[in-house]
Amino acid sequence: HSAHLRFFATFLAAAGVGYSVATNVKMEDMPQLVAGFHSFVGLAAVFAGFASYFNPLSGYTVMKALETSIGIAIGSLTFTGSVVAAGKLHELIPGKPIVLPQRWLLNAAALAGSAVMT
Repeated sequence: HSAHLRFFATFLAAAGVGYSVATNVKMEDMPQLVAGFHSFVGLAAVFAGFASYFNPLSGYTVMKALETSIGIAIGSLTFTGSVVAAGKLHELIPGKPIVLPQRWLLNAAALAGSAVMT
């Protein structure tokens, strides 16, 4: 029963925050709101992936590690992409493309790190 109570308490708190934010936003700011809320979806996927991976009751399998790593990677990309989209829509980040120097090296290092952690 305690798990159900925690779930419903968290659900009601999140619903209250979401409702208060959604009722106070202007219609012109709706795309930023949607992008902001969507970033939480990606963050939830990351947290769910980590929780699944570190669950002591389930055993380790290569398939579980691969599935979890892919889920965490997609959730991370969703989170960062949504934050950048919200920032660009709200004009906090310039609209031109953000190009990091040595971005291909950074991408390769991130991919290698993900492969090692799997």
